[in-house]
Amino acid sequence: MKKKVLALLVTFVMMFTMVGCNAQGVELINELKTVSTWEAMETKSNLDLSFTYQGESFKANAEVVSYSNSKDLQMEATMTIKNVEFSGQKIDVTKAPFKISPIKFYMDGMKFYVSTSFIKDVAAMAGVDPSTLVDVSKDYLALDLTSAMEMSGMSKEQITKLSSQSFDIYTNSKIDVPIIKKDNTYTVELKDSQLVDTFFDFCVEVVDAQTDTLTETYKAMGLTDDQIKEVLAQVKAIYGPETKAMIKPMINGSTAKASYTFNKDSYVADMSAAIKVAVDKEKFDISLAEKSEVKKVDKKAITFPTSVKVYTMEDLMAMATPSQVIEVAQKDCIVEKGVTYVPLKATLAKVGLTVGYDSKAKTTYIKELNNMPVKSIVKKGVSYVSVDQLAELGLVCEITK
Repeated sequence: MKKKVLALLVTFVMMFTMVGCNAQGVELINELKTVSTWEAMETKSNLDLSFTYQGESFKANAEVVSYSNSKDLQMEATMTIKNVEFSGQKIDVTKAPFKISPIKFYMDGMKFYVSTSFIKDVAAMAGVDPSTLVDVSKDYLALDLTSAMEMSGMSKEQITKLSSQSFDIYTNSKIDVPIIKKDNTYTVELKDSQLVDTFFDFCVEVVDAQTDTLTETYKAMGLTDDQIKEVLAQVKAIYGPETKAMIKPMINGSTAKASYTFNKDSYVADMSAAIKVAVDKEKFDISLAEKSEVKKVDKKAITFPTSVKVYTMEDLMAMATPSQVIEVAQKDCIVEKGVTYVPLKATLAKVGLTVGYDSKAKTTYIKELNNMPVKSIVKKGVSYVSVDQLAELGLVCEITK
């Protein structure tokens, strides 16, 4: 299953890396760079998706209309699913039990909204009470990634900077991708092994070009210089020859194509991919096509929803992590300012977790959780962690007498 997911993700991402350093590639990058300077734009997209596996097929068509303000990282969009077909049978998405109402999306910086009606519609199709999944008492659900970005050391300004730097990486790329230019239209088409080589080689270039920025981010996360070197080496190894050799036969026969037609203050992007995945004896096909008409518009204010249930990454982690109950004797606990703390090492050892300490960064971390840092206090030579912090990791402490 992991191999299937890897092959699928790689092929989808390849669609967006098909630009090289030849003259036509540089011209295309310059056109897209101009578009990136637009303060605001409106987009109308048509999406087609089909999936075939073990004789069963699924097809869907949707329309997306959006307005975005890239400078302020703001966006509003509506997706309307038009047609759905399962193994040749058309599904009426305007009526129960398969009703799917238009889905509303918003983005405001690091906060992402989706209309609760979508969750309710999907739950109804599955015969599930939506309230058992999330809080559906509000009109919208929102995911606030602010805390996650703070943990990574990335700011909104750094994200914008990274986006602008991506154009320089493309322009300076040593990868030569064949691009055909006719009038004001640029077209590129790649097949299986070309897709793999282009994508993986470009990823290595990105890591090399962003080493300084990644190093700053990792340091803000509390990693040491040695740990940073190890992480960067591991990332580059992921895109090395061994992974290439594994992926190529999995997606043999796949193709991806993208074309861009530029006009004054507008452009049309037409992208498609025919993905053939074969892992062991299992095979499935996915086709994806997107045609978007984009035009430059004047900046306007977006009215964001007010009836919103906000979730943080910590909330999602707690929801996704199965709770484990750990019994801790009351005599081993301490209370500081109304907060209960339990012995860090002894408590985690009960569920097979071990604690490490970085003397240079002066941080405590959990080894088995990818060196996740934890906040602790020290009393009489013993490190303690709050029960609230452990609860966020799905570890529920039951204090016994």
